[in-house]
Amino acid sequence: MELSGSGLFYRGIEEIKKHDLLFLFLVIFTIYNLNFRPIESGDTFPATLLPFGILDQHTVFFDHFANYIQTIKNPYMFSLRGDHYLSYFPIVVPVLVTPLYVIPYLFLHFFHIPVDLANPSFEIIRMVMDKIAASLIAALSAVFLYAALKNLFSKNTALFCTLIYAFATNTWAISSQTLWQHGAVELFLVILVYLVVKNEKEENRHNFLLMGLLSGLLFFCRPVDSILLLPLLYYVLVHTTREKVYYAGALILVSLPFAAYNFFFFNNLFGGYITNVSFFSFDLSAINSFFGLLISPNRGLLVFSPVCLLAIFGLPEIKRIPSRKMQFFLIVAAISVLCQIIAYSFFKIWWAGWCYGPRFLTGTLPFFILFFALYVDTFSKKTGAENGTGKYLIAAVIMILVCWSVCVQIVGAFYYPGNSWDGNPNIDQNTQRLWDWNDSQILYSFRAGLYPYNGISFFYNKSLTEDLSKFQRQRYSR
Repeated sequence: MELSGSGLFYRGIEEIKKHDLLFLFLVIFTIYNLNFRPIESGDTFPATLLPFGILDQHTVFFDHFANYIQTIKNPYMFSLRGDHYLSYFPIVVPVLVTPLYVIPYLFLHFFHIPVDLANPSFEIIRMVMDKIAASLIAALSAVFLYAALKNLFSKNTALFCTLIYAFATNTWAISSQTLWQHGAVELFLVILVYLVVKNEKEENRHNFLLMGLLSGLLFFCRPVDSILLLPLLYYVLVHTTREKVYYAGALILVSLPFAAYNFFFFNNLFGGYITNVSFFSFDLSAINSFFGLLISPNRGLLVFSPVCLLAIFGLPEIKRIPSRKMQFFLIVAAISVLCQIIAYSFFKIWWAGWCYGPRFLTGTLPFFILFFALYVDTFSKKTGAENGTGKYLIAAVIMILVCWSVCVQIVGAFYYPGNSWDGNPNIDQNTQRLWDWNDSQILYSFRAGLYPYNGISFFYNKSLTEDLSKFQRQRYSR
């Protein structure tokens, strides 16, 4: 039976609706990879190497890369424990993504390419896998967010808000670019929200097993972001003893190997991160830091993603959620976001070093989008007659905020780091730049033009591959 052009179109639409999660994942994952490069940092460098080390050397040590590490002026990302190099940062993310590296590792083995940073072919594969793994994590978090939102709101609202999360926040410019811990925190948190929503529709004790596993992973992935687990802990506590046991048992089970690693090599629960305690300072400068995290021109969340401001207007709409447990879950979630911002306000390096925008607040984005969705859902149900021209004015404001947020993320994905705004001069020594509206990281990166180092360039420009090791050392030795 022949189908007309319009018939094929509508059939295609039906197929997309039927497989909406897969289609959404493919679209987001593809867009995340259109810049053809990871945007790496010294902080993520160990995470990009460890999967290869586990597969090749069957160890969590970085001794195989010692010659390279010793050439870095300030290898802060590695910790020398006895005679062994370990990651200063938690290893949850690289351990979890290691299965993705099996095929690339077999490719290296088959073509006799050594796992050696001095080898350009290995370096290309390392960077490609860094980008793929990071964008996979970020895209999956968006898909699970959509799955949660469409159980709470209409599909149109769910899709719109998911796209805001994916392309109008640092989920794009940070989480999808390299193996930061933030992407995994977002993924764990979004799946937890999805499990809570799912459990409210149909209670199942197995949901609490998964909640426990994800809570343990989130804690050891980025301990300070475990503040965001407060609403989940509330949700578990209001359930029966048996469900609490399921949750606690799974949490302990997944935590044991990471806790053992930290105690065995670092003699504490937090591993190398224990030194970060010294960076917390409880004084009045935290007030400046608090506002800096929200509105400073070069690190403010509401500057880089002003669409998040609308989340505030979603808070009064929590009362519309039918489930009382879900209502309190969202109220505690809002409190946890505030606590998270306050916690980072006491951190001396609240601007998060060299990065694009409000990196430290990336983990809070799923909750911001939840509250934003509450506002959008209420707003979409109002008719023009109810608000007159006011509704169209508000809609225009929303679209302006959305467009600005998306454009900022495009700059982060395709232009940053440009001519290195972070190091010109060094932001860590010149913190007054964080508040200088005439020294905008966004505009500086945009004016520098599209960033030349990308994956395609490495395959066609031999000089770039030859200069790569020197470039990486300079970047990591800040």
